[in-house]
Amino acid sequence: KDSTLHLISLLLHILTTNKTNHDQLMSGDASKLLVCLAKTSNDETRTAVAGSLYNMTQLNPVAEETAIEALVRLSKSSENERVLWCAWCFANLSTYPKGRAMLGKLSASLVP
Repeated sequence: KDSTLHLISLLLHILTTNKTNHDQLMSGDASKLLVCLAKTSNDETRTAVAGSLYNMTQLNPVAEETAIEALVRLSKSSENERVLWCAWCFANLSTYPKGRAMLGKLSASLVP
């Protein structure tokens, strides 16, 4: 099961690098699938999910509350690559009005 989930996360990571695929994935709620994949215990899968979310936030705000909460969970890691993907996601989100609004709304519950 873990290997299948990992392969799905890698496939999404590759697909999100192309704008045409990206637009189709956004319209198909791929962020919900990524949120589910972010809950896996496999570190490589979680890193691929963070990379996919980064790719998606470059073109659109992935500003659903569950996606931001998943980013927070993913960022609590000692794996540098994943932490950087997450930091870039937060930076990208802050460039969109919808992203800024959601980050502001959640900041009270996310910041210790």
